[in-house]
This record gives sequence, structure tokens and C-alpha cells, in this order.
Amino acid sequence: MDPIKILNVTTHLGGGLGTVISTYIAQSELEHSVLELEKSVNPCTDQFKLKVITLKDKKDLENIIKCYDVLLVHYYCHPLTAWALMEINRFSGNKVVVWCHNNGKDSLHPLPDNLNKITDLVILSGCKDARFNECEIIRPSALMTFLNEAANCLSKADKNKSPSFRYIGSLDKSKIHDCAVEWFSYLSENWRFDIATLDLDHHNFSKFKVLTGETKRSSLYERYFCLVYPLKENHYGCGELGLQELLMLGYPVIIRRNSVEIEIVEELAGVYFADSLDELSLACSEIAGKWNSLVENWEARSEYNIKKINLRKPYHNLDLQLLNIYKRESLRKRNVQKADSLDLVKFAYNQKTDEDLKTFLFLWNKTGFAKIPNKSSPAQFVKYFPDLKDVPIFNEVLQQS
Repeated sequence: MDPIKILNVTTHLGGGLGTVISTYIAQSELEHSVLELEKSVNPCTDQFKLKVITLKDKKDLENIIKCYDVLLVHYYCHPLTAWALMEINRFSGNKVVVWCHNNGKDSLHPLPDNLNKITDLVILSGCKDARFNECEIIRPSALMTFLNEAANCLSKADKNKSPSFRYIGSLDKSKIHDCAVEWFSYLSENWRFDIATLDLDHHNFSKFKVLTGETKRSSLYERYFCLVYPLKENHYGCGELGLQELLMLGYPVIIRRNSVEIEIVEELAGVYFADSLDELSLACSEIAGKWNSLVENWEARSEYNIKKINLRKPYHNLDLQLLNIYKRESLRKRNVQKADSLDLVKFAYNQKTDEDLKTFLFLWNKTGFAKIPNKSSPAQFVKYFPDLKDVPIFNEVLQQS
């Protein structure tokens, strides 16, 4: 049998999403191509030889996907992803698997109930969801080439330094917990602390030492530190590739007791929990008290965590899922009728009626982010589908934002 052809459908190949897709393809045994629905800015594919197709005209989608056996749609609440899924569902011939990269716990960034009906399989990288049958949790994991690069940087670091702490990640309210400013203030006042983020807007975090826009491991892992990772319990993401990478490198981490993070760190070494400032203070004091021991055992802890995470075999399991779907009869329910922009919004926001959608949009309105065209906001849907401006429900909400 000829090798099956997999088309990874994604909005873009930049940032965390590009890293997830690239690391999976690099370790997969299947034949992969990538369809980006818009041209990526700073794509994370420099170290990989990927076949990448950029969709230049929406009318070309049907002809492009005809060449592939299984479409692996990397889903999160984005206008183009919703559009692509609805369009793909109109065409026959492909098996469709959705790998969800937002966990659906944030009420403003839901996973649609209909994912089950219009796909052959839903895969999550967050937590189990009773809505999706036969669903497996498959989380991205770091590439050993990346880990070796980072470990090489760390091997040159001074082991005699005092304990320090760092947060690495987004400062967006959809991800980071409200306690972060309080925690970071405590860390700055009592310990060596800084932030590394790709976010250009620091909002409430400008008073801290911030390393902005840096992705080079020679800068991120240039010293021994403890990661402090205060995420919301319903944070937008779910794979938390950075958390796993740091644990695999031997870094100790302090996390909140969120369901996603608890599952990620199961059986791993160097993990501390804190859900309050008092618990954070106790964890920091404990880490400081045995800092020399933590540094001396860094490599052993790294080897232990690498072994544990690799035993999970996420990408091998994902390959098996795609092969199984390819071999069996498709059960997805096609909808031949072309969806209009309002249908796309209702699908993406998981709202059944106009009245439900209106209530949902007003919830967005209360956040103050409805008119900012990113992170699944109403304004982002208008950006990609301008005719929504003429829809009374949208017009009313955006006018009041």
C-alpha cells in the first residue's frame, strides 16, 4: 500500500502553533504536507524541511485537499479554522481529524459540539471532554534536538549563582492567572526574577524585568532558574510545550493545581505546587534551601523526566490514530450547503440561536476586548468576514464595545 498522505491544515506556522506542527511532523513516520490558510509571519519551520502550501484564494481549497487522504485540522477558535472546517465538510473523499489546541475550558473560547459530527475523530491536547467519543489526549512534546541545544547552553552556566526564578510565556489574560502581578511582585522583591515573553504589550507587567520577543534557547536557558508558571485554571492553551521542555531539561517548576498541568507533570521530578501567595513563598523557600542540591542533580533530573515523557509516545499514538481513521469508513455527516458568515460564527462560538449568540457577544463586550481583532474576538471575525458588520447582532455589540 502506498503511504497515506496527511495534510496539516492550520491558520499559520508562526508561534506556538507552528512549533507544535513542526515538532510532530519531524517525529512522524507518515507523509506530511502543510496548508497554511494565510501567509505566516516568522514561521517556526527553519529547522525542518516541510512541504508548505499557502492558500492564496479560498476557491482553491477543494482542489488542494483532493490530493490528500487524511486532513489533520489544527483547531482553535479562529475565524479561518472555523471556515476551513465548514468548507471541508462540504467535500467528500477525505478523512478528517481535528486536533484541538485550545481546551474549551474558557467560556469565550469554546470547542463546538458539532466537531463530533463533521469530523471522523476529535483529538484533544487539554483534558477529557465527555462530548467527544473515542477521544484521546495527545499533547505535543519537545524535540530532542531542541533539548540538546538548550542543554548545551545550560552546561556553560555558572553553578555557583544563588536561586533565581523566571516566567516564560504569554502575558495575555486568556492564559495567565490574575494572581500573576502579586506573585511576580513578591518574587521581584525577594528573589532574582524576570519574565521572557513574545508579547509586545506588557500591560500590567512593565514594572518587572522583561525579555521581549526572544525565542533563542541560548537566551532563554542561559542560567539555572526555577520556572514559575501561574496559569488560569481555564487557560486558553493546553499542550504547554514549554512546561514539558523545561522539565525535560531538569528545571524545577512551580505550577498551580490545574487539571491540565497536573496531568502533564504526573510522575515527573522537580515539581512544586502553589495556589496562593503563602504556598508560593513556602515553595520558593524550600527551593532556595536546597538550591545547591537541585543544581548538582540537574542532569539526573533531566534524564529521568525525558525518559518519563518519551514513554508517553504522543506522536507515535497520533500516527496510529490517523492510520486507523484512514482504514475505516467515514462516519462524518456532510453538509453540502455553503455556510454564511453568521453560520461560521455560531459554529465557532458554539451558539445555536441568534439570541444565544447575542448573549455570548455581550459577554465578550464586558471583557473590553471585543473590538481588538485577535484571540477569537468578535472583531477578529469581522476582520476576516467583513460582511458581519451588516449583521444587526454584531453591529449592536461592536457599537457598544
